[in-house]
Amino acid sequence: MFNWKIFILLFLTVLASLYLYKDSFSAYFFQDDWFTFSISKASNLKEFIRFFIPRTDVIYYRPLGMQVMFYFMKSIFGLNYIWYHLIIVFTHIFNIILVYYLFKLILNNYFTALLISFMYAISTIHFIPFYWFSTYPFILGPAFLFLSCIFFILSLKTHRKIFISLIFYILGLLTYEIVIITPLIFMLYLSFQKISKIHYIRVLPYLFLGGLLFAIRFIYYHPPSTGNYVLQADYHLLSNLKTYLLWSFNWSEILTEQMTSLFRFNFRIMNYYPSLANLSVALFIFTIIIYFIIPFIIILREKDKSLFNIIIFGIGWFLIGLLPVLFFSKHKYPYYLPISILGLFMIIAYLLTKLFNQHIPIRNQLNFKYLYLFLFLLSYFYQAIITYNFNSLIHWAPRRALISEKLVKRFLEEKKLDSDKKVFYVQNTPENKLALNDQDALKIVFNDVRIVTVYD
Repeated sequence: MFNWKIFILLFLTVLASLYLYKDSFSAYFFQDDWFTFSISKASNLKEFIRFFIPRTDVIYYRPLGMQVMFYFMKSIFGLNYIWYHLIIVFTHIFNIILVYYLFKLILNNYFTALLISFMYAISTIHFIPFYWFSTYPFILGPAFLFLSCIFFILSLKTHRKIFISLIFYILGLLTYEIVIITPLIFMLYLSFQKISKIHYIRVLPYLFLGGLLFAIRFIYYHPPSTGNYVLQADYHLLSNLKTYLLWSFNWSEILTEQMTSLFRFNFRIMNYYPSLANLSVALFIFTIIIYFIIPFIIILREKDKSLFNIIIFGIGWFLIGLLPVLFFSKHKYPYYLPISILGLFMIIAYLLTKLFNQHIPIRNQLNFKYLYLFLFLLSYFYQAIITYNFNSLIHWAPRRALISEKLVKRFLEEKKLDSDKKVFYVQNTPENKLALNDQDALKIVFNDVRIVTVYD
């Protein structure tokens, strides 16, 4: 039965998310976008199928989310970046709905599911994917994982086969490598719900397919394991975990870069952006208190046994989601969090739901609960706005998108004046070279492999 209240609340959540990311819709292609265009060319079926053969020059394997998507998008829309952003937006909206439905199935509570979908929608971990179409797999991949989880749970509830769930899992594996952790989430869910051990057999096909892809990737098409992709299992694990936790609570990438050690912060950043930095830190402390500490203390007094189970389930989900990237000592970004972050959101939403449903020995307790909920929503949204504004000022993604757009426009004008021109000169700066991805940008823009970009 259609529920108008749920629809309106989800609609408002979508509007809030679109408002937060509205400035990203004008971002131009830059950096890896140009590289992905260059590897997404196919003139026949054989070349198209080659998209699915793993590359040894990159660590990722995302043929469906990158080569296939770029191939079709460029074939249909050319280099009109607006359409690429619309695809990102529609997929993100779809994910908001999927997150709500998934956790409605898991927790059987629409209020908790709405809170989780709101936090997911407004989270600033989506900042880079909204600006950078090369990271579209970090939006599309989770969609396939959510769908696989939804149909897996429905198969348990209705005693049906897992075929549809398995199809979405395969699509996810071809889109975003972190989807490989899906069977571990299934086993965590089965344990959390105390479902008969016989149902663990359902997880075997997922383990087999994930293991097969892993073996092919690392035995026959070995990815690079040097530079930023060196694996380390030492104190960097704690440092990485701390960083991902901070990002989960809308902490800016710029601020986390000021963490000179595990617990040491470089406060000089406050001198350059005093208002934004101070406000961001203050809001972070406030939200931690209002998200966790107060609800936890109140609920702990009730000796709620289900709280412990939810915390274990949520932390387990968070850690499982980070397993594929947690061991990289130098390669870490917020866009690796769209799956794992839901574990933390589940704990927060559960605490707030229990707080809202419990008796609190104060006058006008209902008004207090609504005020508390309003403060939570407001502080979370405001923290996201502050972080977004902070990132917009000095983050490399919007900066390089702007540089790329300005340079491409300049070169298009030069080409109009001299249609035979093959060599283009640009100032030799690291940002210019990154924005254009060295030689790739102009070869794509002019559809001519003979084009040379000279940096001097």
